[in-house]
Amino acid sequence: MEKISLEEFKKRLYYNEADFSNTIFEKMDLENFDLSNKNFSYSNFICVNLKGVNFSFSNLENSLLDDCNLENSLFINSNLQHASMRRTNLKNANIEDANLYASVLEAANLDNIKYNEKTKFFSLYCPEEGAFIAYKKGLNNRIIKLLIPGDAKRVSATRNCCRCDKAKVLEISDFEKEKYFDEAWSTVAEGFCYKLGDWVYAENFNEDRWYDSTGGIHFWMTREEAKKY
Repeated sequence: MEKISLEEFKKRLYYNEADFSNTIFEKMDLENFDLSNKNFSYSNFICVNLKGVNFSFSNLENSLLDDCNLENSLFINSNLQHASMRRTNLKNANIEDANLYASVLEAANLDNIKYNEKTKFFSLYCPEEGAFIAYKKGLNNRIIKLLIPGDAKRVSATRNCCRCDKAKVLEISDFEKEKYFDEAWSTVAEGFCYKLGDWVYAENFNEDRWYDSTGGIHFWMTREEAKKY
């Protein structure tokens, strides 16, 4: 990766350069900079003030933005897939039409953040209320069909994987639904077995939706999603 100075960065912006991928930005004040239509993929922003920056239509895929101040920043139609934004200040930021698939928002300040129906993977991926059917994969490629009841707590982060605090095992089958079983062992929780007809409870359920790999019954909304896990 290339580390760039503020002076060099300003110079390259002046000449309308757009590719800043694999670049390290460190200890800079970029407040209110127009950085739209730029490529910052795989770049690191370390101790950088990005308040009010316009990142609209920019590519920030796999970028590192942890602990940065992004208050009032614009990410309209930006690519934020796999971007790490732990503990960032995103107060009043605009992420309308942006793609946040697999971005990390743990402990981020999301107060008054602006998004819309075209913002990808920010809203809850599963139904916010009511009962529904979900799926997960057990050992030996067994697909577990679950009932998520209406009173179950449910969350999702920025992927198509969701979590809940309780579910009922309705069916256990192979990928092709040619064979059916009475039980399936968990691929993650060592020694835990899902049994046909049983209710399953996650006493360690973490209600903070932005933590993905944490306590809860992990599930997918379709069989195909579960099979790919």
